[in-house]
Amino acid sequence: MIRSDEILNENSSRELDTIQIDKLDLANSSMAAPACNSSSGGAGTAAAPPHRSPRHITLDGRTLEGGGQLVRIALALAALTGQPVTINHVRGNRQGKTGLKASHAAAVKLLGEISGGKVTGGQVGSRSITFEPPEFEGEATDLLVSLAGVAPKPEYNIHLPTPGSVFLIFQAIYPYLLWVGSRPGIEKIRVNITGGTNGTNSPSFDYAVQVMLPNFKKLGFPAANVILHKRGWSTGKVDMGSVSFILNALSSSDTPYFPPIDILDLDRGKITRVDITILAPDDHLLGTETSGEQQTIRQYCEKQVHRTLKKALRQVDPSLFDQSQLESPDDRGRIPITLAKSEATSHPARFYILLVADIGEGFKIGYDALGTAQAPQRPKQPGRSKHKKTKKGAKQEMTALEHIDEFIQGCVEGLVNEIVGLGADVSNDQTSDVKAKKRSPLDQHMRDQIVVFEALGKLSVERATNRAETPEDERYWTLHTKTAQWVCREMLEGRE
Repeated sequence: MIRSDEILNENSSRELDTIQIDKLDLANSSMAAPACNSSSGGAGTAAAPPHRSPRHITLDGRTLEGGGQLVRIALALAALTGQPVTINHVRGNRQGKTGLKASHAAAVKLLGEISGGKVTGGQVGSRSITFEPPEFEGEATDLLVSLAGVAPKPEYNIHLPTPGSVFLIFQAIYPYLLWVGSRPGIEKIRVNITGGTNGTNSPSFDYAVQVMLPNFKKLGFPAANVILHKRGWSTGKVDMGSVSFILNALSSSDTPYFPPIDILDLDRGKITRVDITILAPDDHLLGTETSGEQQTIRQYCEKQVHRTLKKALRQVDPSLFDQSQLESPDDRGRIPITLAKSEATSHPARFYILLVADIGEGFKIGYDALGTAQAPQRPKQPGRSKHKKTKKGAKQEMTALEHIDEFIQGCVEGLVNEIVGLGADVSNDQTSDVKAKKRSPLDQHMRDQIVVFEALGKLSVERATNRAETPEDERYWTLHTKTAQWVCREMLEGRE
């Protein structure tokens, strides 16, 4: 069961059953078999297995999206397949600072610790990294590393120096931990990560527990428990958070395998409900006076998100909704809208909204955004006096209320676009081609999360070839999805 609502604060009476050695030394992580924080009770790193000479793969980190996802997937697949990999020009397409981030350095250090592999160039900022797993143990026909060659410990601790995303680390280590956690005698693996739970350009704790992990479970993966001890924010005052992941084994059989995923076999169900999550400050919001009292930002958002969402859903084709959930046949999308979570934050820059549509069949579609509840300030013009009057008819600065309304509208439109799709944007000469293609039941961000598992599932189970396949509609593939597909092809060439 996914424990999305279990929040333990720093004063909780619950004690973590772990021995913390020291923090990850991210500044000095270029070494063989780097030492990662780990609990007692497990065996040491794996002994050198029999010799095998897998090909050494070199990837250009500037390919396609050219960011951290390329690094995370390549490192995970290298650990799983026993293939050495070198990534040059790490995060080469990123504006500003390129090279390894702390989350990448932490992930590769943990992979090296468990596998006994060698990491070169694993320090933060490195523009080239090489990960060399131990020599492959097993038969030449084996596709993934032997479980006999690894000895994972029951618990690991990772500490980031800044509130970088704990869920980006999770993405990098999840495939490998699922595999090695299936070794006989291992019931669960627990990973405690200190870092950020709500940050920009990364999955939030709320998206992970309400969308990502339920979808993984629906796709056949073992249930994962996620415990939030404290939120960590990259916006406002720097604040470190803490999350624990408790991962179960892939299967209880003698031969574990990654569940096969054929996205074309998965149908989009009808929308049955929409859940709202709001994290916002409890500061009073000007312009929201009711009965002589101002509403707080959070109170206003609770009502305004519901109103805006209800209005937008009325414009959506009613055939997309579960008719049994409608109040009447003419309601045109008046499905249940529930406030799943409302939580106060301590800073105006910590303003977060998540909208989750339950589309039946157990799948979730999500859209979220992190912003500020403060009105954006107009850049100060050089030489302009603060006493100079604004010309008549000039555009006035946006108020905080107007800014929040605009932010809410953007979130609602984002979810509606995920629900409705791109069909209305297709020209007539493309319609027949598009109608012959199929859309996945996942939102665009979730779609790129499962690419590596699609590839691993094909390694584990032979696919049926006696049916005509409808191609997937690639218009819904983000650049992240295409990048993930490219990395999997490069890393797994000749193994499928």
